[in-house]
Amino acid sequence: MPTSSHQRRAAQRIEPAANNVIERVTECCMDVNVKSAYIAKGRSGMAWWLIWGTMMCAVLVAGVAVFSGEPLAALSGGVPFLLIAASGFGATLYIWPLRVWRTHLPLRFNRKNRKVYFHWKGETYIEDWDTLQIQFKEQFVFSPIAPPSGEPQINVRFHDRTGKPFDVLIVTELHHLPLTKVEQAAALAEYIRCYMDEGPEHLPPVHRNRFEADLKLAEIVKEFRLPKLWRRDHSFTTNVLNLFTLPVVILWDLITCPTEIIFYYLTRNIRTDPFPPEMEAPCRCDGEPAQHGSE
Repeated sequence: MPTSSHQRRAAQRIEPAANNVIERVTECCMDVNVKSAYIAKGRSGMAWWLIWGTMMCAVLVAGVAVFSGEPLAALSGGVPFLLIAASGFGATLYIWPLRVWRTHLPLRFNRKNRKVYFHWKGETYIEDWDTLQIQFKEQFVFSPIAPPSGEPQINVRFHDRTGKPFDVLIVTELHHLPLTKVEQAAALAEYIRCYMDEGPEHLPPVHRNRFEADLKLAEIVKEFRLPKLWRRDHSFTTNVLNLFTLPVVILWDLITCPTEIIFYYLTRNIRTDPFPPEMEAPCRCDGEPAQHGSE
């Protein structure tokens, strides 16, 4: 792909790297989640946090009912507010992240025919890999709960039927590497280039945290064991602080453990839209279907 972006990448000598933005890799095709899908369905993405918010309300409602001793009085207090908040989290979860999860197909890079596909609202856009324009940059984002920050972003240039260009965004986070934001984006761009030009056998492993890895449910639940109240290898001050923070740890686990269980089943059972035939048929290599999601 003879673009200035890749010339800059070669000068920087960035090694290929990727995180769970990579949806699937086969001999013929690689699927890469676009920015909206990555934000919506990734671990600690919007779907995860909305489930967490719903569970937080449920745990707090249960706590009020148990410890108040007067369920009727509790109903006239904060319980209605928590129920309304839980309903809001649940409705938002259904309306946006789950809808994005089901309907936003990833970009498909086909090394067999050297094409790149993007499907949006019933229309499939196709570009040649050898002339594809890719730009990597640091995109500043704003959050209501955190200060503005930069995120590594790749802009992939497509053209509509009239020839008008538009960019499809891919965001990645490679915090485990000592790279700047732009270099992290360049590392993912190099990962894609390595796949297209050299093949999947030359790719490094995708970096995933312990929850994004293919853990079994029992292994996930084990993550939420209560810590030891007093440890000999800790200082007296640390042990005292751990005692004071224990209620917070218990509350966090009561909310997060069910969230992880729900998210675990969601990632394995959610039904996603199939790829259209023009994207699916070219990716059938060695008799293996390359279908994304559930039919």
